Amino acid sequence: MAESEQDFSGYFGHPDAAKEGPTSIVPDHVIREFEKTIKAGNRAQGKQVIFGLKGSGKTAVRRYLEQRDGIPTWNLDSDHPHLTMDANAAQGSSGFLKNGIAFRLLSSFGSYLQANPQEFGLPPREATIGDALSAAADGLKTVLGAVDLKLPFVQINFSKLVKSETAPIVIKATNELIRALLKALGKRRVYLMIDDADDIFEGLDRSPAFIEGLVLAVASVNELAGDHLHVLLFLKYGVWRAWFERPKEYDRVAHLLQEVAWNDRSLVDLLARRIARIHQIKVPNGEIPNPEMLWAEEFDWSGDPSFESFTARFTQLCVSGPRDIIALANDAKDAAGNAKITTAHLAKVIPRYSEAKLYGINADFGSIYPDVSQFVQMVFQGCPREMPGPAVAQWIEQHGLTSARVDNHFKAFSWYATAAKERLLEIMFRVGLFGRRLQDGSVEYAIHRSQMPADELLASTLVVHPALQRHLSVTAPAAAPAKGRRRSS
Repeated sequence: MAESEQDFSGYFGHPDAAKEGPTSIVPDHVIREFEKTIKAGNRAQGKQVIFGLKGSGKTAVRRYLEQRDGIPTWNLDSDHPHLTMDANAAQGSSGFLKNGIAFRLLSSFGSYLQANPQEFGLPPREATIGDALSAAADGLKTVLGAVDLKLPFVQINFSKLVKSETAPIVIKATNELIRALLKALGKRRVYLMIDDADDIFEGLDRSPAFIEGLVLAVASVNELAGDHLHVLLFLKYGVWRAWFERPKEYDRVAHLLQEVAWNDRSLVDLLARRIARIHQIKVPNGEIPNPEMLWAEEFDWSGDPSFESFTARFTQLCVSGPRDIIALANDAKDAAGNAKITTAHLAKVIPRYSEAKLYGINADFGSIYPDVSQFVQMVFQGCPREMPGPAVAQWIEQHGLTSARVDNHFKAFSWYATAAKERLLEIMFRVGLFGRRLQDGSVEYAIHRSQMPADELLASTLVVHPALQRHLSVTAPAAAPAKGRRRSS
């Protein structure tokens, strides 16, 4: 879609990178250090599985790499379902699932390439690919029976691909496909991007073995393909967590995984880059030296002590990252109209935003922690805004585990039924309800560091996330007794 034809959802652009116009992807992108480690461009090795919270910018990274490098891309996502599978129906160990998934992935890509060579700069007919697909199909017939080779898909009973006795034939066919694809592509580089993986592979978040098989398949294909074929997999945090909590071979591929995280400065730069585009101001590719000048084009913080305190009002409300700050800025701009945005405009949009963030927890974590948004609301409505870790654990026990109303609702869910208060405390940090106050007074949330053991949480002061405070109607912390004064009897 041309830039002029974009249907932005707001003044600062679309919160969903999948719907942004192609010409804005590169100038809007905030480059993070981890992007240098991704298996992309001319790299033969590197990070291959990118995971993060919904709205943390996974799709933005995918589209940035595609636009930056300008190489042909075969996207697998909800808008391009060239390959779909039922993860729950695929039974077997992750190792054998890997073989079947790798073959299905490459045969589907090969079929698409054979039918659409012009998209990849190939001649109208590339016999090498068709011959390789036919040879693979013929080889599989010897162990699988009937194989229907119909472009653009190779029709195969997947359950037969993942049997131990068929593994050698499947692996051989996969290797032959890779060699044929690389030969056909010549010196061209190609991306195979798998986004919206839980849409492409139905029931993915309920099948840890399939998730692991998918990751192993990506790693296997990338190892064989070198620097000319890059397969990148983008997973929502909840899908990754479903695997992380029930792994078999996680340690084999842990070094290939990369979590998307943000800090306050990166979020400030993100909005600054969008302001620069709106006002046609040139900015460097890296960190913006003076984001304050750009924010001044759209915001007025004269009522705040400083620019830093003003931007903190926005960044501290971001549960997952870029999508949040763009949505907040768009809503605040709607409230401001033609005027510059102030804290008063931000305050107007917080009530609806806070409610959306609470129930949005289910979008990321509902598959592994069913009804977790409801748990947060039932247990923490009216709780103090800030409490020592042990007090939070005690609150969970008193208002959750020993509350008949809560226990009757959640005891059917294993994440709750098998958990002690310390485990539930970890989960509440993980889903973004609480942050941990650091010695410098700042607060560390899951957006900064998603894994936090219970002992660290119990040794810390915990703060309810500002984005959730309004809807949960939190109360001010109880004042500590003054030192040197005796309590009255």
